Amino acid sequence: MKLQLVKGETSVILTVFILDSSSAVGAGLAGLDQTSSIVGGYLKRNGTGVALAVDENVTTEGTYEAPSAAGKVRIGTPANMTAGTYELHFHNDLFTTADWVTITLGGAANMAPLLIEVQLTSVNPNDAVRMGMTALPNATPDSVGGLPTEDANGRVSADATAVSGDATAADNLELIIENAKGADHKILISTDAQDLKATLTVGSYLKGILTTALTETGGYLAAGFKKFFNVETPVATAETVNQTGDAYAVVAHADHGNAKLVRSTTPANTLDVAATGEAGLDFNNINAATGATTLTNITVPIVTTVGTTTTNTDMRGTDGAYTGTPPTVGEIRTEMEGGGTKLTAVHAVIPATAPPTNTQFEARSLATADYGTAANQTTLLNRIGAFTGTGLNTILGFLKALMSKAGGLTPSDVGGTYDNTTDSVEAIRDTAPLGTAMRGTDSAALASVCTEERLARLDAAVTTRSSHSAANVRTEMDSNSTKLANLDATISSRATPGAF
Repeated sequence: MKLQLVKGETSVILTVFILDSSSAVGAGLAGLDQTSSIVGGYLKRNGTGVALAVDENVTTEGTYEAPSAAGKVRIGTPANMTAGTYELHFHNDLFTTADWVTITLGGAANMAPLLIEVQLTSVNPNDAVRMGMTALPNATPDSVGGLPTEDANGRVSADATAVSGDATAADNLELIIENAKGADHKILISTDAQDLKATLTVGSYLKGILTTALTETGGYLAAGFKKFFNVETPVATAETVNQTGDAYAVVAHADHGNAKLVRSTTPANTLDVAATGEAGLDFNNINAATGATTLTNITVPIVTTVGTTTTNTDMRGTDGAYTGTPPTVGEIRTEMEGGGTKLTAVHAVIPATAPPTNTQFEARSLATADYGTAANQTTLLNRIGAFTGTGLNTILGFLKALMSKAGGLTPSDVGGTYDNTTDSVEAIRDTAPLGTAMRGTDSAALASVCTEERLARLDAAVTTRSSHSAANVRTEMDSNSTKLANLDATISSRATPGAF
């Protein structure tokens, strides 16, 4: 099997036909996949063989899936194809370099050896424009960006409008060529590219006139020719330009020539014009105006010296403005202190008004009906006691210490050996004899009270009596129960609740 690929082509899928070696009629071998133990290798020109293993499958027919390594190949079975047709997905490294690659595969049961020869080319036969050759224009010949072609008469077409630049391009080009012909009706073409350009542009062999190479800076020469000759009805001639002195037509013009200029009496004087267009004035040579002149939109900069005025009285302070020496700061303060009635009144009130006492301040700050007097507050604080007022040493802290047995709630203000974990109401409640043992819910306490011996003694005492009345039972319990006797002795010895 011989194929041709572009050198460096990637995502290559090759469709192959694998023969069944056990078939006498050349049938294809069906049922091959990534588990069929197909192995082989590939060899590039002037290289060494590299092992291949077809042990990865294709999940989507016709969609390239890169093998996990260069030595791996994926295999898939295209739909609707004759038995023995498979698609092989090769790694991109196989076709990057060299001129050709030879691939051999085999190894599966009844599989005839498969030989694949791939020619790697630098041109792309599937590229209808330039066959992948990047040195050629990537456009259809005779189109924009493409190579020029000849017509039936062997002529290369040219865009005359693009050459000349105006609507009558063809006529202009023909005129230029006609003017460039010599006596023998041949176009004067020089081997110098600059000369050829000048000849075809202005229809004259300029180097033949100037006897030297024509040079140009920044397109000035071409722009000058275009500007000078691009006039439908020329009025300027060499004779018009060749004038000197005041005889020149523009200089002698009655409306805008020398007659309208006022010349300086000193020929060396010039007008000083800045780069931005402003003209400077020589104030030493400005004469007085012959009549009244009104100036508008004039901005005067800082004036350092003003001459004596003769008619403007407001500049001298003679129109009612203050003409004396301005007062100093000290003089203003003295006047304010001596003659200011408001300041005098305020000064008289402030020293005579003493600040309020604590009693006055408290009386004005707290409404008696809402908060009580200061004396009442002091009495209340004395009756509550001198709590430290921080941490657990507050009323809330004391209440928590009395009620809860949780650790760390004993205020330091309590003193002594009091510990809320053992001495609080909650701790006393949960400690025998006030604990669960007294309510009959503690199995250990019940076992110690109701032993078999005590139950047998109670049963014997009850059965020996003809009448099992409540009184008889009580009498027996009082006489023979050591637990009741011990309990009675303990309770009787504690006369007050504090003994507990």
